[in-house]
Amino acid sequence: MNEDTGSVFSETNPRRPSSLQALFGLVVLTLGLSSVVAGVWVALKLMVNPDALIWVNQYLPKTTQLGETNRRSLQTLDEIEEKLIQSGYTPGYPLQMKVGPYEDMMLPIFAHRQGCQPDAPGSPPCQYIDQLRVYRRISDPEPFEREKPMYQFINQLEIESLTEGFVLKPLNLNMETSNEFLPLTGLKWSNSALVNGESAQWVHLTGTVTREGKEILYGQTIYYNPKTTYVASFASWTSPAHELPVWSKHPKWPKQPFLTVNQTVGLEPQFEMYQLQPRTFLPAPVELQPVSLDRMLLKGSEYTEAMQLAKSGLWTPAKQRLHGLWNLPGWSVDIQGQWELINRHTQLSAHNARQSWASPSQQVLTRMIDGRWDEALQIYEASENREEMNRLLATDTGVLWNRIKGAIAVEPNHKAVLTWGALLRAAQDGPEGAIAWLKQQGVEEDWEIFDESLCDGGNGFCGGEFGEIAPGQELSRSGLSPSPK
Repeated sequence: MNEDTGSVFSETNPRRPSSLQALFGLVVLTLGLSSVVAGVWVALKLMVNPDALIWVNQYLPKTTQLGETNRRSLQTLDEIEEKLIQSGYTPGYPLQMKVGPYEDMMLPIFAHRQGCQPDAPGSPPCQYIDQLRVYRRISDPEPFEREKPMYQFINQLEIESLTEGFVLKPLNLNMETSNEFLPLTGLKWSNSALVNGESAQWVHLTGTVTREGKEILYGQTIYYNPKTTYVASFASWTSPAHELPVWSKHPKWPKQPFLTVNQTVGLEPQFEMYQLQPRTFLPAPVELQPVSLDRMLLKGSEYTEAMQLAKSGLWTPAKQRLHGLWNLPGWSVDIQGQWELINRHTQLSAHNARQSWASPSQQVLTRMIDGRWDEALQIYEASENREEMNRLLATDTGVLWNRIKGAIAVEPNHKAVLTWGALLRAAQDGPEGAIAWLKQQGVEEDWEIFDESLCDGGNGFCGGEFGEIAPGQELSRSGLSPSPK
């Protein structure tokens, strides 16, 4: 009975393991997990750098050592440069990029133009950047002790130069441009905390050329992803203002900053803008998309008119119309890009219009560019010598005329704009051309377009030069009629 009882007791109450056995089991489990983690780490390490574990060979018998087929790819910077020189290339100054766990180096590789005469005046440089190569520093200890760091080649980018036609396009030169390639000769950081990080590094390839007495900076914006080792050119640009592209962001969309290129020539504001957009491409999950004013992203007359004005160069009036639309539900990051582009133009346009210019023609020009038609007309009327301003109108190649057409499309009855349109047409086509243009506008009410204040300016409207039109007359929809007294 006791034996049976003892038997029952032993089955329902098994003997508990000792603390030593529990500790042993915990150790085994920990070692197992550590082995798994180490295995994953080794696999990832080898994927990034096949030579990462060469250093362990010093602890292994020769019969069990790891393969060293890629060992030759481990080189010091001196060895890399020496090999390039032997191959006919010239290594440039490397950019060191320490990002998170990665210590990478971007090296520009220069080639030499065949038949180049370095002393020829106006000729492009004989050396140009042909490639960008990226190397990763191998920080693990080596069996062959080296004082200098070792690098492994991980990627390269073949560089395509920019054509002369592309580089000179913002100048609007009255001359033929060629498809000759202009070299890229410099490598510079895009120093901005807005975009540089563990998943992206940005640099600029640059070159310069002088045309019409102006030195133009041009280049490419290069993207590099240290995590995937992907490198590519994301944008080509040209800047007659000789400025590198600048990054900016809006606090509502901090991960989609804007890259602005200053293409301004003279007093005409001109900027090109790109926006960083996400995409489903693992090696480079972002791309630069140009900001376009041709995309209609909102419904409504205010937005439509704003885009019309902006595309005709009337940046300040365009911004004024957009300002009241900020709080609309449909306001997106793409519309914000259009706003940023318009606002950047407005800043320079308004700044120029506020300056105290010595020349009346410059005062008129900057105010017309900014859409300040009434202010410009007051300066014109107050001037005792309008010949210089009339020459400005006569030689206009579209800077002013495009703005006049854009303003009339939105405000067809704006008296000051109609006056400027008539003055410009008279300066270029004569009085008959001005009258014909005014009639085409279908003016619905009488406007005193020409009064005594516009006479004696060499515009052909007064003093008998214009024949039928004299001070005090006005243009109506049906033609000329006397002004009511």
